[in-house]
Amino acid sequence: MLLPSLASLRAALPPAIRIDILCEPRNAAVFGLVPLANTRTILYTKRPLTLRHRLRRAGYAAVLDTEQSHWFSAIFAAWTRAPIRIGFDTVPARSRLYTESVPYEPHGPEREQFRRLLAALAHIPEGATAPFGPCFRGLGGQRPPSLAGGSGAAPPSFAALHIGGSNPSKHWPPERYASLCDALHSQRGLRAVLVGSAADREAATRVAALCRAAAPENRAGELSLAETATLCADAALFIGPDSGIAHLTDLAGTPSVVLFGSGDAAKWGPCHGAAVSAAPPLPCAPCSRYGTLHRRPGCRYECMAAITVEAVLDAASAISRRRGERG
Repeated sequence: MLLPSLASLRAALPPAIRIDILCEPRNAAVFGLVPLANTRTILYTKRPLTLRHRLRRAGYAAVLDTEQSHWFSAIFAAWTRAPIRIGFDTVPARSRLYTESVPYEPHGPEREQFRRLLAALAHIPEGATAPFGPCFRGLGGQRPPSLAGGSGAAPPSFAALHIGGSNPSKHWPPERYASLCDALHSQRGLRAVLVGSAADREAATRVAALCRAAAPENRAGELSLAETATLCADAALFIGPDSGIAHLTDLAGTPSVVLFGSGDAAKWGPCHGAAVSAAPPLPCAPCSRYGTLHRRPGCRYECMAAITVEAVLDAASAISRRRGERG
């Protein structure tokens, strides 16, 4: 969700100005998916003194801190001694480490929060959400072999389904995914391709075993991030939980149905699709704030279990109708 505004910032600054992105190793690969001129990533290190010296020696003119609640990034910003240090106003005490604080809306779209933060340094117009699909499709040999023709002249004939997710609060029952695969095949002629991490492989295998129609292609645990992004960019439809994969797919412009339980759909929902939550909504959902769950005692993630297959299919049909009207 940061990438569109980051690309706009890169375009707004003189080419000679370098942008360094300080990030965790798990996020570095995401920035590598979209080429940005004179931009590089620096990884957090387990040796803070080494990082401190490196940040001080760099001589940064400005620092933008995209973190909302943790202290580490604000401390890193202070270590740079940059004359301009901009961050969110979410923690008053932390704001003292910045030269400028930007208001943060807890329930406003996250991509807009990032846009306003970066716009404090350079002009970034509203609606900076242009699809990055061509970047993903330009990854060359990183397209999964069995889907090598996915972006050819013929329209894509498969739906990408993300099984699992990094947190159990985002897991949808395998039986629902299996019923969804069958319905997509019988109603829309779409075969399902299952994606996910190695930790999701077992759940994806169970989904495939439960399907009664054409067996889905199970690629969970087999693909790199670049391959997964390319596959989802090539798909006719993406369905899965609120996750990094869902955000990358939305960035590619793929029609998406994203399932929300503990997460806030108004904040993390897709631009090029629909967000689906339990109807009627549970009084305790959403319960995630700044990426931390505030679960009620005895919670068993009923918010995800309450999402029906029919609601997901209805959302997919609504997306198709909207795209047909625009086309």
